[in-house]
Amino acid sequence: MKHSIKEKNGTIFPVEIRGFIFEEEEVKYSLAFVNNISSQKLKENEVKEHHEKYCNSKK
Repeated sequence: MKHSIKEKNGTIFPVEIRGFIFEEEEVKYSLAFVNNISSQKLKENEVKEHHEKYCNSKK
């Protein structure tokens, strides 16, 4: 699941959240991973911009 998080200083950045629930010896546990995906989003936007420029130059 992709979401955004706001830091104390007001900066908002994109994150990917993955959660798991598992049981061990009749005890249930939940585990969550939150990954900052800012650099991934920047790269995706760069690729999109390059693609759009390339497609527009072919017209």
